[in-house]
Amino acid sequence: INAEYRPPHLLILFYGFIMEASVETVIENISSQPSVVGVVVADKHGLTLGSTGCVDGHAAAYVSALMVRANELSDDATPPSVTIESDTKTIFVTQKDELTLGVVKTAI
Repeated sequence: INAEYRPPHLLILFYGFIMEASVETVIENISSQPSVVGVVVADKHGLTLGSTGCVDGHAAAYVSALMVRANELSDDATPPSVTIESDTKTIFVTQKDELTLGVVKTAI
């Protein structure tokens, strides 16, 4: 897990749209980015607010739980970002206020 990796275009989309647009609009904008194959947004309870692509709604609870654990490891007030990489996919998870975003990309 690399808690320091933050793909800038995804964070800009997430932070830029989440307060001004619906969850559906955020998901559509992120999904349109190159190599993105799935997106999930969860509330503070791990409930699915929206998902698309290869990510089903059940993943919301997992990305929320991952962020809870990552926050326990961090002394910083800023929530960490978590990246999980495999040979075929990269999963990026971040949190803003009470929302958690999970993005699945194909490996480059």
